[in-house]
Amino acid sequence: MLLKPKKRVWEPLKRKPLDVVHDPTISYENFLNIDEDVAVCGEMTDAEITAEVLGSEKQDDDADSLGDEIAGSSAEEVPVPSAADAMNHVQEYVRIFYNSRAT
Repeated sequence: MLLKPKKRVWEPLKRKPLDVVHDPTISYENFLNIDEDVAVCGEMTDAEITAEVLGSEKQDDDADSLGDEIAGSSAEEVPVPSAADAMNHVQEYVRIFYNSRAT
């Protein structure tokens, strides 16, 4: 569904365009680079990046070992469904989705 702009908003602009005043003190290059010095995120040094990466790898290793401890030796492996079973599940989800939208 496309929204159409209301005529009362656009009609005055069609009759009289906006007045744009040229400012000779602003060059084209300055206009294009107006936000060049805006900080959008902090700058990191190579040492900070390395420390962050190594820290996240250590956290991943800790989480893996914790997961192994929780799972223990009594955990059973969940069988991987066949492609046909997976496709049946996808079709069932699609059917449920479309039926829920119809109501």
